[in-house]
Amino acid sequence: MANDDVLKINEGAAIRTGSNNSEDEALAAVTAELKALTNVKEVESEEDAYEALQEMGVRPRAEYTEANTKILPVLRSTDEADYLYLYHYMYEDEEDSSGQVSVDGVFTPYVIDTWSGEVAEAENYHSEDGRTLIDYTLAPGETLLLALRKEAADASVENTTETQITEQPLEGWTLTVDSYEPGEKILRTEKNEETGVETTEAACTTEHVSLDAGELKELIPWKDISEVGETVSGLGTYSTVFTLDKEAIENSRRILFRADSFCGGTAALWINGTQVPVNMDRRSADLTGYVQEGENTLEVRVSSSLRNKMLDVGYEQGWNILTPEVADYGMTGEARLVIVE
Repeated sequence: MANDDVLKINEGAAIRTGSNNSEDEALAAVTAELKALTNVKEVESEEDAYEALQEMGVRPRAEYTEANTKILPVLRSTDEADYLYLYHYMYEDEEDSSGQVSVDGVFTPYVIDTWSGEVAEAENYHSEDGRTLIDYTLAPGETLLLALRKEAADASVENTTETQITEQPLEGWTLTVDSYEPGEKILRTEKNEETGVETTEAACTTEHVSLDAGELKELIPWKDISEVGETVSGLGTYSTVFTLDKEAIENSRRILFRADSFCGGTAALWINGTQVPVNMDRRSADLTGYVQEGENTLEVRVSSSLRNKMLDVGYEQGWNILTPEVADYGMTGEARLVIVE
């Protein structure tokens, strides 16, 4: 119910806005644009989502080879290894649960005994089609912690004596930041007819302010760049140009982009105008087939949360109280090409 007593009933996802703000047509236009994309698929219900993702080639980094509703998985990544935690949370069961988990990438899995700290290579595992399949048997309430050692600079590149890896630093980055600023404040008032209680909701429109940081000497957090600053939240666009000779392209099996950190933000990447997927866990993208002889243009867009801007406008209480310091945003550390021959 909105403040002008117009009742809105949402009969499906992304059909109407949450309030009577005359934005339904704008929402419908954006939804239609999304549905027209080749990497978007519409489903009738939540139950159909998994099958639709499978048809589009989207698979979990860790999945069971057969359906399992008793084992809870958690996967985390570091620069040195990935860690897979399995927990048989149906602790009241009387029987063990056995199966096989498939992890994206070629790894050597090690079992970590969380009581003694002892580490031993897993007994039953193998690699197949760029994935590692690991057998497990867990008693009710039992856990299994696996360290997955990466076999090369990228986990999907198998490390053999015939593999040569060359890293080429990427420099000369330019940065512009689309800073999200609070715009006009909008108040929406609603009254509960049964209780007589009247509530007012406040929201702000978003103003976009472009900040040009120019060419960067090094990749450091936005808060440490004078042209950006510590009160900024938004979307940063990094651009650079690198060159590759014909020999490097012809002799390489794969050419990868790797970044040290996106500071917890999400990232999108374009090479010579074509967007390619980014592996957020490894902060990498496969550029094979998209690079060209001579100059190549690379663009990386990194998002941030609204946390620093919320601190700036006075929302330091509540969800910010445990970590009141200004957060690091942006692409930081080193960015490089990894050429696998």
